[in-house]
Amino acid sequence: MDSNNLLEIIKIETLANSIQYEGEANQKAVIGRIMAKYPTARAQAKEIKESLPVIAKEIELLTLDEQKNELHKLDPELFEQLFSPKTTQKVHKEKEIADIPNAVQGKVILRCAPDPSKYPHIGHGLTWMINYLLKEKYDGKLVLRFDDTNPRKVKTEFYQPIISALDWMGIKYDEIVYASDKMPLLYDKASFLVEQGKCFMCNCPSEKSKELREKGNECECRSSPSSDNLEKWQKMLSNEYNEGEYVLRLKGDMKSKNHVMRDPVLFRVVDTPHCRQGDKYSVWPLYDFESAVLEGEIGTTHVLRSSEFGTMRIELQSHIMKILNYPIPEFIQYSRFNIIGFPVKGRLIRELIEEGQVSGWDDLRLITIIAMRKRGFHPQLVKDLVREVGFTSSKTTIDFRLIEAINRKIIDPLTRRLFFVPEPVLVKVNNPPSKQSVDLSWHPTDESFGTRTVTISNEFYLPSEELSKLTEGEIFRLKDLYNAEIIEINEDGSYICEYKGEDLISNSLKLQWVPANDFVKVHVTIPHLLLKDKKINPNSLETQEGYAEAILKTIKQGEILQFERWAFIKVNSIDEDQVHVSVVH
Repeated sequence: MDSNNLLEIIKIETLANSIQYEGEANQKAVIGRIMAKYPTARAQAKEIKESLPVIAKEIELLTLDEQKNELHKLDPELFEQLFSPKTTQKVHKEKEIADIPNAVQGKVILRCAPDPSKYPHIGHGLTWMINYLLKEKYDGKLVLRFDDTNPRKVKTEFYQPIISALDWMGIKYDEIVYASDKMPLLYDKASFLVEQGKCFMCNCPSEKSKELREKGNECECRSSPSSDNLEKWQKMLSNEYNEGEYVLRLKGDMKSKNHVMRDPVLFRVVDTPHCRQGDKYSVWPLYDFESAVLEGEIGTTHVLRSSEFGTMRIELQSHIMKILNYPIPEFIQYSRFNIIGFPVKGRLIRELIEEGQVSGWDDLRLITIIAMRKRGFHPQLVKDLVREVGFTSSKTTIDFRLIEAINRKIIDPLTRRLFFVPEPVLVKVNNPPSKQSVDLSWHPTDESFGTRTVTISNEFYLPSEELSKLTEGEIFRLKDLYNAEIIEINEDGSYICEYKGEDLISNSLKLQWVPANDFVKVHVTIPHLLLKDKKINPNSLETQEGYAEAILKTIKQGEILQFERWAFIKVNSIDEDQVHVSVVH
């Protein structure tokens, strides 16, 4: 193998490896790949080890898009093999969701059971997606069940956002059940237990009940005859008792080590109107009873949920299902999904909203589904994230950079590119070619996106931070246009340059630009991590001004673009003299 061929092979394999690892090659992996793929190269191992660091350093100076473009030119077949949409889709399909025990094809019934008391966040989305992927895997059934039997917590405003979130993520359910619509059924089941002597009416003060349960001692109400309990239960349903006067308790096991089993409350009077049912009902079940009954009625075969519910609740719900003659499902618990740098508890988010720390549930710095949609994340993200992290009993802490990386892989082949210049500085180029416009590709590797025409003169705006790295006499490249040498830096900060040809110059700095005669002002909102060290990050929301190509004004509101070598952005609004965008990541 001659030296020229060897150097090209090194470059191709380094590019392929670098692109796969977000722009930085693993040199040991590249050497291993070359040795395995080209056995005759072993005799040139020394030359490979000497040349590789030099080539890798040159490649690292290129943006990820430029690396892809270069690989596509040198080895289109390898590029297609590694990075075509078909290959990406194949990878997603091959990473299967884990099996669940005792699942029979076509017989699995699962449920998503949101509590409509807050806007859902990505943790909820991951849980629902797990259920949906298992439904698909086993050709089963998925029920959307609103656990809305706590009138004090549930609000009308939260039902539709949950449905919208499921639709956005592509989660298709087979049926919707509202627990609050099942109150007659829940009453009937409770009446049956009272008649069977399994429950009793209790009017002990809450503090006394708490003390007795802690000590494992029964209260005097427990020994009341079933007939008395049934009479009081009917009075309770007839609104003859005030809130706190009586509760219906299950006869559990007061000596159980599981305190949840010690005569738990099943129903209580709540004097708050329900957002859907109004004043129709005043006696409401607690979650464990409502959930146990509806699991049985739906025929749920597998209950998947976060381990924060605890095994204690499983024992109680299983006991209730057993005495009501329902089959007991498989309970599968996994670790809660924690996202570093973001609050997920509804109470905390409400406090932040009330304090003015965030603008609302859709603030770009939150990871509620509504906020992530507004920010510009792709709905495929949730499915791919589930496939990546799975579900396990081990602690699952997700770095937001993983979310960004997965989303980047999804949207990279879908987004058009534009030039954007932050903190612009005026640059005049002397003696340029007499071009009045230039055609630039909308996408570096996908020709189907076509081209855009940019009007140019000999004056441009370039980013001041990048220009400040250069001094007089140095040559840089106006990306996709031509080279220029810095001749003079004026007192006002502007630059005078000289045209220096169009051939690529190795290691020259490539700079974004916008024509000084045809640009649009851009106001950029940049969200950062809301929490640092569990405290509010005072710099979590940044704004920046800059200039972009004038064609940005014609882009449809809501479209995701990439400002080349800067960030993926979402177009939010277009004014007469300015475009407002926000950074996706």
